[in-house]
Amino acid sequence: MSQDALNGRQREIVAQAQQAFNSEDYAQAASLLETVYGEIQTAQLNHLLVEALYMHEEYARARSFADEFLDSYLTTPTDCRFLLTLLLRVHEFILAHEITASIDDPKLQQVVRDMIAGAEAEARQSMKTTLTTIEKQFYHMTDYPAAEQQRRFQSAMKLPLAEFERGAQFLLLDPYLHPLFMVSILEVLQRVEMSTTVSFRWLDEAIHKIVPKELVPLTKLPTYQKVQAILRQRVATEDPVAYTLISQELQLQLTLAYPFLDRVVTDPAAWVTRLLDVYRGTASDVDRDTREWQKKLEQLTAELMANNDEQ
Repeated sequence: MSQDALNGRQREIVAQAQQAFNSEDYAQAASLLETVYGEIQTAQLNHLLVEALYMHEEYARARSFADEFLDSYLTTPTDCRFLLTLLLRVHEFILAHEITASIDDPKLQQVVRDMIAGAEAEARQSMKTTLTTIEKQFYHMTDYPAAEQQRRFQSAMKLPLAEFERGAQFLLLDPYLHPLFMVSILEVLQRVEMSTTVSFRWLDEAIHKIVPKELVPLTKLPTYQKVQAILRQRVATEDPVAYTLISQELQLQLTLAYPFLDRVVTDPAAWVTRLLDVYRGTASDVDRDTREWQKKLEQLTAELMANNDEQ
């Protein structure tokens, strides 16, 4: 690895760690590398530390550290296979599928798909009771406060893809599923490139059908980019604090409106104007559709917060 960013003491510790690793003293290697990594974080150090932790069978810690430089593991086939091996060790099947869908090399993609299929089949045998419990909790997540729903949603990310998709299709039609979780589920299905049609209940209470693979990610939608640019242009420089607060509100609103953002934000400039008016406590004369949609989204946000307070 390049050691240009390290000082002399740090380079010496890394050399000791590499020697310990070569001697299969993975605990010592990880301990030494973690000392340096606590002082300076680079992708190269991250890879060495994660590999040492993996070899010492500290899979959960290895996974946690890998997350800090996740994209750096997608640059070479070797690193990609290692990352997928680590994710499968900790049963993060859905993230493994998401990463696999983003791989451009067809041969590598097939290799990792075979890896995932094997790991999922093994999990269905060795973790049958656990997976059944997670799937049932996923199905019934709307019976609980928002924080518990989020926990169950995150747990469901450790289901094999077929089981996750089955639960997702059930939940997308649940009238009690908050739109924020509906969007989260759709985004997962989009990232794993699900190619079959799913039905879901949107903000208008109607049932819509889409193919998740064909969805455009929220941040790549022209309307999303335009409204964000308008807010940035109007507020970012003159009032950074207001910009931060309003940006958070805007992000939540745009997320709730997905995947039909254009049906909600028909006038990006007016949308930002009303957001600023609400923040400043001034009267707003924007069009009725903008006012009504923002009021609806504000109500949904309030419901989510109230639901969370019930626990």
